[in-house]
Amino acid sequence: MPILRLYSGAPGCRDARRLAFCASPHGVRRIWLCQGVGGIGRDRESYRITRISLTAAVKIESIPVTQNGVRDRNQVHEMAAYARQGGVFDDARLIAYHTGSWPRQRITIACLEDGSRFFHDGHHRLLAIHLGGRDFLYEEEVDYFDITYAQYHEVNFETGWLTPYCVRTELRTPNVHEFKQHARALPPECAEPWIRANRHLYCVPRAGLNTVADLARYLGFYDEVMR
Repeated sequence: MPILRLYSGAPGCRDARRLAFCASPHGVRRIWLCQGVGGIGRDRESYRITRISLTAAVKIESIPVTQNGVRDRNQVHEMAAYARQGGVFDDARLIAYHTGSWPRQRITIACLEDGSRFFHDGHHRLLAIHLGGRDFLYEEEVDYFDITYAQYHEVNFETGWLTPYCVRTELRTPNVHEFKQHARALPPECAEPWIRANRHLYCVPRAGLNTVADLARYLGFYDEVMR
């Protein structure tokens, strides 16, 4: 069952509603909740709402990445400067900077049925924290969600998961927006066959690219930091 994380309005916000981000296997969904109301309402599915609270920091190099790049290199450098000064990418910071280009949801870690874990989302911040000299994540920066290998292979138009791949042996490319747009424009009976026939447009073999350090080296960030 997908996990939701609740946010109150930012300080000074006049909107009393709360925004729930669904850290689901198939991306992040945003659902407005009326303050004081316990139910989700008519959002097609019933969700279990919980707040993730970790008891220990996460070692960055202990968990594999799931992308072979990032969409915005400048954002990585901007975030790395913040991390280098001791910055933490917690909820308060992400909400405060969400009006810019920073994301609002935490770094998400996928937990598979065999006990394996993968960084599902948050690769800009992972690179930034690593380049900023910190080798771990604070508990306030991370959320977990449960998923199976079979779910990573699914095509699910309802939740927007249109890039199935093998998380153990493959990586997604960072920008899949146009691919998804094209898939959604196809007739329903043609969409999934087209997606599966064109996997090469959004995923590549891991080829030894596993850790955040591997990703930083592959993308040339070490050379840029040394300049």
